Amino acid sequence: MDFDAKSVLGAGYPHLVRPKGRCLKCVVKRTRVAYLRRLCKFTERHRMYSKMKSLQDNVGTVSPRQMSIAMNKWDRENAEHKLSSEEHCNQFKNDYIEFSPQTNLWIKRRDLYKQLRLELGKDVNVTHFARSCAVADIQEPFSLTDKEIGHRIEACTLETPAL
Repeated sequence: MDFDAKSVLGAGYPHLVRPKGRCLKCVVKRTRVAYLRRLCKFTERHRMYSKMKSLQDNVGTVSPRQMSIAMNKWDRENAEHKLSSEEHCNQFKNDYIEFSPQTNLWIKRRDLYKQLRLELGKDVNVTHFARSCAVADIQEPFSLTDKEIGHRIEACTLETPAL
């Protein structure tokens, strides 16, 4: 929803510089629908309409500088929601690697080793992680050191494009 500055700030509003606009440019209907659905969810969850209404109600009671700061804050938050929605809906697959069950296994192993490296020494759901490692044929994942994990990540990365 777009608001006119005069209707929001009244007659004596400061000169507003129009920011560089972001517009979702996509010909895929499914992506556009997902973007709008996610953006509407963000708008409702973060009460953007009620925040704008409260800004409109406080036009005469707040100084122009404070109003400008509040409007900029609202605009930044709205732009963050748009960017997040766009990033979520514009995910592309890597098609430079041909799909095969073996390739998928190496990618899963690499991802599990990366996850293990991140969660090394932290509380982790051992049952779930052990089951995932068993499916990927990783033996005794919790006994590996950080250096060994790094070598295995490198080996998985090198093995994947070779397939």
